[in-house]
Amino acid sequence: MFGHCRRKMSGGYALLFFIPILALACGSLDGADSGSLLRIEKIEPNYFGESTNQVDVIRDLCEGDPPKPEPYTDHYAVVAFTNRSLPNAQEMTASMVYLAEYSIDFTPATTGTPPLPSNFNPCGEPYQRCPITETVGIQPCEPGRTSCPQTEFTVELVPVRQKAVLAGSLTGQLQYNVHYKFYGSNDFGERVSSEGSTFIYVSNYDFCEGG
Repeated sequence: MFGHCRRKMSGGYALLFFIPILALACGSLDGADSGSLLRIEKIEPNYFGESTNQVDVIRDLCEGDPPKPEPYTDHYAVVAFTNRSLPNAQEMTASMVYLAEYSIDFTPATTGTPPLPSNFNPCGEPYQRCPITETVGIQPCEPGRTSCPQTEFTVELVPVRQKAVLAGSLTGQLQYNVHYKFYGSNDFGERVSSEGSTFIYVSNYDFCEGG
């Protein structure tokens, strides 16, 4: 389900469709301590179970008799990880990695997009990290493999409680780069981290059925 933009753009109404960007990521460069290079392979914005980086921040009424509220909920992201051994390792150096928490940072991607308030944080309080309440374990990959099995799970991107903040600065379509950093540890208690980025568009999109 992809939305289209309701707001009037210059020159008429524009139907805007976008493909979500994959992650720009890097693994734990301190892997010499943990033995694991934890890498984010993708960060895919997701809304109602479908991939889209269009974040709808205004809930409208859908046409009907009677009109019904537009489907509206938190916007999430699906993140995929691999856990590789150290480069050129002949034996397995990676071990099971367990993720514990993550942080999210938003920066404007266009000149017309305002910076977000310092207290904007999908995790709660300013500068607070989001806890990962379910057990997320990432299996190690055998050395020398060109492809490794990926572990996917879903994290917060823009919860409903934060959409009003975005709507308050809405003057058209906004665009933000979104940077995630994940923190965890391996079987031996060594700290492991990984980070990656994606982007979102923010506007008043139409997610009514058939919209």
